[in-house]
Amino acid sequence: MEILLQRTVPLVDSTHELWGMVPAPGSQNSFLIRVKIEILDGPLAGVFTFTDDDMAMYVLRSLPPGPIQVRASYGALTQTVSIDLSAHSTRLDFFLNPG
Repeated sequence: MEILLQRTVPLVDSTHELWGMVPAPGSQNSFLIRVKIEILDGPLAGVFTFTDDDMAMYVLRSLPPGPIQVRASYGALTQTVSIDLSAHSTRLDFFLNPG
């Protein structure tokens, strides 16, 4: 049996968004789709999204301000970044490396 919990009420002051793209390794004009972007800590730890098939972009909305750690993963390629969300909209592109 699998249980999925979803937050329906946003956190206090959760007006921030994090978005970006994931360039294909070695390319400046090609971007990866279906890359998993996951929040690793804080009140939204475990929340994730994927880069989409249309624009190869991801967006995480309704985030609280402050520092968070985010990981992008695509097969054996990963990158983990710590970022402080202080602007309403923050762009974070990931550059994936093996392991």
